[in-house]
Amino acid sequence: MRSDAKALPPQPSLEQYKKQAKDLRKALAMQHAEALARARARHPRFAGPAAPEAHHTSFTLADAQLIIAREYGYEAWPKFTAAIRALEAANSISSLLDPVAAFLEAASVPRQATHTSGTLERAEAILAAHPHIPDANIFTAAILGDAQRVRRLLAMSSSNASV
Repeated sequence: MRSDAKALPPQPSLEQYKKQAKDLRKALAMQHAEALARARARHPRFAGPAAPEAHHTSFTLADAQLIIAREYGYEAWPKFTAAIRALEAANSISSLLDPVAAFLEAASVPRQATHTSGTLERAEAILAAHPHIPDANIFTAAILGDAQRVRRLLAMSSSNASV
């Protein structure tokens, strides 16, 4: 990461950065001085003495995306978007109203067409953010494969076995 790289905000929006890339691409196509300076500073194809003249160059959306990614210290747009998605996921996990229910949904195979299960990665992230989940109920213990905890919960009350 370059020392002059911008820092991502605490709650970045990938949609906003996609819009910024489109706007930058338009500004590059219109030869705006600030946009061209950004291209020369961050895009390897437009930097240095061998760089093509801006008025002879067509700029793609991928060019604009690369410039934005590099402004934030990422070598490529896919790595930049992965970092934003990870932050968005972390933010959504930390603000869950019912982390136990979210964990159960993420860790479960759908039984109905209306049920949208999550992913193993999401279940693991929820579990990491909410360490009380294994003790929440017999369902979380069963999903986690904690036979000892399941036995203990059943010994406490046989009603733990019913839905």
